[in-house]
Amino acid sequence: MPYTQYLIFQSSSPDATRIVRTVVVPVIYLVLVFAVVFIYKKKELLRRHQKATRMGFDILFTLVAGWYAYNFYEVNQNDANQKANYITGWWHCLLSVTLFSPISRWYLKLAAFLAIILRIGISAYLAGSSALGLIQMVRMVILELLLTYYHEKDRRRYFIEKQALYEETKVFKDIFDLTSDGVIIYGLKEGMIFRNWSNDKYRWWQGDECRPNFERILLKGYKKMSQLPSNMVFI
Repeated sequence: MPYTQYLIFQSSSPDATRIVRTVVVPVIYLVLVFAVVFIYKKKELLRRHQKATRMGFDILFTLVAGWYAYNFYEVNQNDANQKANYITGWWHCLLSVTLFSPISRWYLKLAAFLAIILRIGISAYLAGSSALGLIQMVRMVILELLLTYYHEKDRRRYFIEKQALYEETKVFKDIFDLTSDGVIIYGLKEGMIFRNWSNDKYRWWQGDECRPNFERILLKGYKKMSQLPSNMVFI
């Protein structure tokens, strides 16, 4: 990336706008790198403040979109040939999808993409582009509107399904806790998944006292024994 910025800087006269663009783009990438390091170092802190964290990153990426709405169009004003600009355009598209897809709020994500599409489309039309360019811009706007709408719709449906599953699981857990018999759900790969009763009700029910009993289970007539871990199968 620094080498690419060097080539862009060398391809035109070093005016103030070119210098600012050459400095700002690497700074954005450095901020993203430090953000990744901060996330890994402060996972617990960010997990306790998820709403503020999401809003902070959404605003950051939206501001980056505002800068790229200006920068993408200006980069293509150089003296490169059409094929070089075409490849650069594809790079800008991939970069936009990578940076703006993580935005959690649909209206900010839509604003980030539309800022770039409208800035480039309108500027190209005012600079003398044909009506076909304006039609392409309208098509991109409609496509982005539909993508954002259906993505948000699917995301909300997924959340509702998970919430319903969580509530059902909680009801079943309460039912199991009220039963007079001990109930244990033990996965062959997952280990202990669920047990009813409190751990202090019976001594043999505490901790991992019952785990060795489950590990000694003999499976007979099971056709997929080869897929089980070796320490779970006893002949």
